Amino acid sequence: MGINARRWSFAKRAAVAATFICAATSLVWLPGANQARAAAPSPPPIAGKLAPEPPIAAPQGLMAAWQALGIDLMARSWRSLWNAPRPGELGGPSTAAPWRLLLDFYDGRTAFEHVFTEAEGLGPTYNDNSCAACHLHPTIGGGGADMKQGIFVHGPKWTGGDAMGLRKHAIAGFAKEQAAGKVGRLRTPPLFGLGLLDLVPESARAALEDPNDKNGDGIKGVRAYRHGGGERRPSRFGQKANDWDLRHFAAGAMVDEMGLTNTVRRDPRADRDKHKDPEVPRAFVMRIEAFVRNLAPPARGPITPQVTRGAAVFARLNCTGCHRPQLGKVSGAYTDLLIHDMGPGLDSGLKDGVATGAQWRTAPLWGLRHRARYLHDERAPTIDAALAMHQGEATAPATAYRQLNKADKAALLGFLRSL
Repeated sequence: MGINARRWSFAKRAAVAATFICAATSLVWLPGANQARAAAPSPPPIAGKLAPEPPIAAPQGLMAAWQALGIDLMARSWRSLWNAPRPGELGGPSTAAPWRLLLDFYDGRTAFEHVFTEAEGLGPTYNDNSCAACHLHPTIGGGGADMKQGIFVHGPKWTGGDAMGLRKHAIAGFAKEQAAGKVGRLRTPPLFGLGLLDLVPESARAALEDPNDKNGDGIKGVRAYRHGGGERRPSRFGQKANDWDLRHFAAGAMVDEMGLTNTVRRDPRADRDKHKDPEVPRAFVMRIEAFVRNLAPPARGPITPQVTRGAAVFARLNCTGCHRPQLGKVSGAYTDLLIHDMGPGLDSGLKDGVATGAQWRTAPLWGLRHRARYLHDERAPTIDAALAMHQGEATAPATAYRQLNKADKAALLGFLRSL
């Protein structure tokens, strides 16, 4: 058995043990804990809110004993971890990860797959009941399988036209959210390699900004910013680059997509259910973060002579003006983590923070070969179609692409399909 296989096998078993230990020391969020909290006497109803539902009965007998000991969690964790990808596989951690990070990764993966219920604070409105329910293609930690796992946003007047999430479902007793203003849709983005992008220093991004196009290439990328906690900080995560860092990105998704309040969330949305806030402790958010942070980038496909030629064409057209092959110490992501105006054809009509409807953060291209459709709303069925829709700051490279001879165009597409 090779060293990687030994470390993988050890990590799986050790992560189960770590999960059990965490459960025993109350560091892991357990369904039983929230059920017990829900069973406590409810406070008097607050004006303008729904009356509290009857309390949920606490578990009895053997189930109560299993929950008290965390054995049911151990069983679920074992089933999940046994089939988890090993280091270096798609959806797994890096082969270079030390054993402590492997433990964090596999433990975090079980948290990522946890299915929340109303008794645990899900809702009152939500998109789905687990992180993995939306990030599942081509494996857990990826993007949505199709637009059924997509994210809908709208721009109510009270936000000043700013986009906000539009959740698809509601728990019993609550109405689904209604759209106001313009409505758009976004694909659920893959999470591969985000831990590396979180480590890119701001100085590396700042060095690439060119709001006045001083070099004359038509590209005017800028950093996005978000306010919060009395400060204005550069942000980088999300399709409009509206989150500061990976932890806030994960915590924000728990609120926005599942209605789960937590202490890390950047700007808590009013939560109208009967559960005491925060519904999810900081420790659980950090478990989710640990999984995403250690989720390795997808491996490249075969590097053939055609792929090598295509990479040269990609650079010659200045596609690398936005899709940088090197950013800080990170290689192969093909992004600058800046926002760019992509023209009227890709204008969603919804702004988000400092980003206008036409501005989008440069999407990382690693893992492109695992996708079936392209662009922020998957409107493009092929890479060729996606390139044809690039406008705005990408007009010059897109025009040059259309003028390529047949061999160079095939090489460029072959290069992109290898990522």
